[in-house]
Amino acid sequence: MNKTVQKLTWVAWGTFVAIRGLLLVASRLPGWTEIMLWGISLAALFWLLGVYNRWVARWRVVVSFWAAYAGLHWLITQLALASAPILAHNLTNLVAVLIMDTMIAGYAGLVILAIRRDVSVMYVVLATFMGGIALRSQVQAAGGVLNWLLAAATTSMQEEFRAIEPLMMMGSCMITLGIITFLPHLFWLHYLCTFLN
Repeated sequence: MNKTVQKLTWVAWGTFVAIRGLLLVASRLPGWTEIMLWGISLAALFWLLGVYNRWVARWRVVVSFWAAYAGLHWLITQLALASAPILAHNLTNLVAVLIMDTMIAGYAGLVILAIRRDVSVMYVVLATFMGGIALRSQVQAAGGVLNWLLAAATTSMQEEFRAIEPLMMMGSCMITLGIITFLPHLFWLHYLCTFLN
């Protein structure tokens, strides 16, 4: 990593952490300010994912992102029980933003992994397997297809968390990502082979 990239990476880390801290301590920011700050930090997140792409392109890192997503999603359902309303409001804002961050990082990790490694076919197999299990268990838990559809329409992120939901989120795009990233993966292999030879 050259010095310019290293400096920009430190700026990206600083921006990302500072904006998350601001969202935690700010009592009430206007909605447009929160969206603008999140957009700036999103650019920093994409920069960090690009810089650390070799580290991100591992199954355990992708699974860690989705595990963090699941943990944060469970946490946001518990914040409504907090006794201090200001703390609950600020933490809810921060955790909601972190949920979006981990979901974006999870999808970015899936894309980077598919481009750098031979996993396109594995994505199709895993998504088919996980999607079927996740959908069946959600419909079964709801007591039928109609109940599942109505419950999915009426619950919000803060109200309910089911352990199968991260699998649904991750598996819903894996087939598409496996197909879309096939050509970039071939380009990566050609680039890598040309560079090594």
